[in-house]
Amino acid sequence: MVHPNALDPDRLTLISEMLMEALESIIITNRHADKELQTLLKTNDLSGIEKEFLVVTLYDMLRNLRLLQAVAQTPGFNSYVYTAWLALRNYPANSNVIPEHFEAMQARAAELSKNRAMKYSIPDWLDALGVQELGEEVWEREIAALHTPAQAVIRTNLLKTTRQELLRNFKTMRIEAKPLVDLECGILLSSSAGIFKTNEFQDGHFEMQDANSQMIAPLTGVKPKMRVIDACAGAGGKTLQLAQIMNNKGKIIALDTSEKKLEALRQRAARAGVSIIEPRQITSTKTIKRLKESADMVLIDAPCTGLGVLRRNPEAKYNLKPEHVESLHKQQQDLLVSYSRMTKPNGTLVYSVCSILPSEGEAQARTFVESHPEWRLESERRFSPAVDGFDGFYVALFKRQEVKLENDSNSTQTV
Repeated sequence: MVHPNALDPDRLTLISEMLMEALESIIITNRHADKELQTLLKTNDLSGIEKEFLVVTLYDMLRNLRLLQAVAQTPGFNSYVYTAWLALRNYPANSNVIPEHFEAMQARAAELSKNRAMKYSIPDWLDALGVQELGEEVWEREIAALHTPAQAVIRTNLLKTTRQELLRNFKTMRIEAKPLVDLECGILLSSSAGIFKTNEFQDGHFEMQDANSQMIAPLTGVKPKMRVIDACAGAGGKTLQLAQIMNNKGKIIALDTSEKKLEALRQRAARAGVSIIEPRQITSTKTIKRLKESADMVLIDAPCTGLGVLRRNPEAKYNLKPEHVESLHKQQQDLLVSYSRMTKPNGTLVYSVCSILPSEGEAQARTFVESHPEWRLESERRFSPAVDGFDGFYVALFKRQEVKLENDSNSTQTV
């Protein structure tokens, strides 16, 4: 992290004001932090070190916002919150801050941090839910891991290059990178700064994708020439990896309710050299009905709380509400029931969520198979931020099976 003293005092004052405005925009208008950063970096003339300070500090303040506002004794976004951040990180106070007031902030930060919900800047109800679902010890480990900065990981696009070649190019550009042993395409970067301006990115040689996220597509068992449906494709992170595993042979129907996200997928697919993806917007239930029993594999990367990816999306925890979690539970089960019908007889259904809560993962899988005997839970896997050091996910793989009809014990039918 860049020390504030490394910046010119006048420029630091300007950047601290930018930080407060960015926090207000993200929290009040629910804008994504990365989008807000893109706007700030494009509309302000900042040096390299100033950009690094802005990016790192914004995410650090987002991770700790509840604590910072409590230390500053304000619910707003002003210079007191920035001073509270200086106090929390034991940086020198601004020249216009009374020493006694700064010392009081440091004392409050130390005292308030004794409370877990305050220390990790999460709502009290969420802290209670985490303990209820995971137990005190596991929840403490997971939320502590999720409170650390996310590591920068990319996935090599093997349709255009090799990991070895990409690493050689990075070395030439003096970009610190090393291969991830457990992943065929994974590369860990020391920093993602400037990575999207490289020719390698523009030419589609890699995509930014967390290490544990890269584990999901291989678990689906997809192969070339299959017909696949990515039912909640979004901007296509996993869709593109599926296409790579399929060696760009076969067909992937990428579904999503957002045309904007599907357009982003089209652009990414073109850059990656992928031609087997057909984006389709879900405009009604007819979209799903028309695809009944048409896919060898259906992937449901379902909407969830996003608690497994708080390191890269720390703002998400401030928007969550208890009723939102309950609504997601119903939506997840509805998607399993509805979208599973797109799978062919003897086909595969894969359900995944970027959450660490069993109620969004294991519980959903069991509820589904208990009420749908034509489906068998073949395997499941939990990815832990505390254990793996990357994002948190749950993945379940189901197979359609033959079941006996109640009116004829000697006959079977694939449902």
